[in-house]
Amino acid sequence: MQSKTSADTLLKLKKNINISKCMVYIIFLVVLSLFAIFIGGSFFSLNNILNIIRQTAVVSMIAVTMTFVIAIGEIDLSVGSMMCALGAVLSYLCSPVVLVVIITLTSYSFLSRYFGKAPTTSRWPFWRRWL
Repeated sequence: MQSKTSADTLLKLKKNINISKCMVYIIFLVVLSLFAIFIGGSFFSLNNILNIIRQTAVVSMIAVTMTFVIAIGEIDLSVGSMMCALGAVLSYLCSPVVLVVIITLTSYSFLSRYFGKAPTTSRWPFWRRWL
């Protein structure tokens, strides 16, 4: 009698699971396991995981902050251009690291203050301010 109850429970669970909703996760796991198999043991190594985190850190921080900006109903098109300009300044100066970081952060704070204040003080529509 108990086996019939467990079989009924399995049938109910099978009916409730929609495989199309889980397909993205299944494909991701399949591709991830294929990478791990073909590359060998170095794919899930600590050095590789830390390397991936380091390479995606800047883009991830910008994506999170842009999500907050869009969530409050604003749009800021100057983020990419400021990141590129300050990255160029940082790569040009790269002698003493502490001085370069201070110069880059100071210039970013002044530029972001200007680009953040311009939309509130001008009367033009937001899309015409940067033309």
